[in-house]
Amino acid sequence: MYVRFGDHLPMLGESDRIRIHRVDPRCGFEIFATQIHLLITDEGPGTFYVFDCLSDLLSAWATDHMVGNFFRVTCPYLYELDTIAYFALLRNRHALKTVERIRNTTQVLLDVFNHDGQFHIQPLKVWQRNSPTMFLPHRKEGEEFIPVDNSFEATRLLKDLGERNRDAARRQIDHWHRLFLEAEERLEQLENAVRNIFASAMSEDALTYRQQRGLASQDEQMALLIQRVSGSYHGSLYFPELSGVGVSYNTFVWDREMDPQAGMQRLLKTVEKAYDYPVDIEFTVNFNHARAARIGVVQCRPLQTKGEQDAVLIPPDIPETQLFFRAEGNFMGGNISQSLKWMIWVEPKEYVRLPQQERYEVARLIGRLNKRIADRKDSPTLLLGPGRWGTSTPSLGIPISFSEINNFTALAEVAYPKGELMPELSFGSHFFQDLVEGDIFYLALFPEAKDCFFNSSWLNQQTNALEGLLPSCSRYKNVVKVCHFEQQNLRLLADIVSQQILCRIYHQGDILNK
Repeated sequence: MYVRFGDHLPMLGESDRIRIHRVDPRCGFEIFATQIHLLITDEGPGTFYVFDCLSDLLSAWATDHMVGNFFRVTCPYLYELDTIAYFALLRNRHALKTVERIRNTTQVLLDVFNHDGQFHIQPLKVWQRNSPTMFLPHRKEGEEFIPVDNSFEATRLLKDLGERNRDAARRQIDHWHRLFLEAEERLEQLENAVRNIFASAMSEDALTYRQQRGLASQDEQMALLIQRVSGSYHGSLYFPELSGVGVSYNTFVWDREMDPQAGMQRLLKTVEKAYDYPVDIEFTVNFNHARAARIGVVQCRPLQTKGEQDAVLIPPDIPETQLFFRAEGNFMGGNISQSLKWMIWVEPKEYVRLPQQERYEVARLIGRLNKRIADRKDSPTLLLGPGRWGTSTPSLGIPISFSEINNFTALAEVAYPKGELMPELSFGSHFFQDLVEGDIFYLALFPEAKDCFFNSSWLNQQTNALEGLLPSCSRYKNVVKVCHFEQQNLRLLADIVSQQILCRIYHQGDILNK
């Protein structure tokens, strides 16, 4: 007889020799215990029982006390009828008092565990039996259990068990008390999160944002919204079936076939009509039991757009000697025809050699240059570097914050496959929205692609002005190159319709002839 009441997967399947009896512990302790008692009475003497894991009763009764009581009233009756019954408990899920009650009631108690990939048991109680090796750990070999009586093996095994149970004393409290303790810990984590969020209003990024938009002198109050997590359980993880971002008007097209007016139809157009303004949303999709989709709007905010822009003519036949780079697609920010006075280049080959801490120092160096030379009006500057700008993981790119790049005119992510540094702008991220609102042009370059030309020989010939600007950072002169264009000029050109982008090199005479 298999008594089924747990949330875990079934341990046995029904057959000619196995019958399954299902009992619902959520009906309450008294009803559950009575139903089990009646079942044992009906089955009579000599029955072989397997019960689901007793630890699953905690989710229904929320207290170890009832689990111990159930075992104490059930086990003696099973013994009286000369039956064999197997019960299980999960390690470190129960109060010591509950485990002691069960230990005092049962005839046999076994500790079951794995060590070094092998299955072990250790008898903790065997009623009215004894032998010299009975209470030693036993390792399963084939169909036999061999006592671990070698002192070296026993020491390793006990050391391993001790490390696993190092914090067991913290966990071996009643389940009800643990729930309250965990609730107190979650409340403390929530309070700390709220403090951090409100403190972020005075961060450098937030202050820079307000200053750029003329809000520095205004008293802006910030609200905090706490939302229920959208999703469902997938094993031990909790997340939605689908999630993403959407815009009702897409000025950042990356394919010739894309229609900026299209956006995400129906849902987004409905929201846009309600707000009478283009919107940007974050959404989730979950499916009910009938597999019908349910869309949840997690966030909705006004979308910053530039409107229609003047067309930019891209000359078709420019000699490679007059090009810094040329590519097709992989840019966002609309049409552009922008003269550049400065360029900052982070050398991928040198950057990947840096230890992690020095990569953060390079990011801070970029931030100092952002304040020192970059100026949208008087000193438009192009910033290029390997992998992702704004990443929190230095192995993926350069971990700058928005306040460290807010004065740059254009930002380029350059692929460096040898160092596993690849462009990847996250369109729904706050970093992306900061680029949009900051009117910073974004592009990605893949120098090894067929449709991309990158003039590394010209770049190598340029003089590095880093030491003169920041003498204290001269040790990074092989990593960061700062180029100032006085006798020649760079112009960044991009056209959405043709999806062409290039950076053209003009000499002073060429500019006058134009």
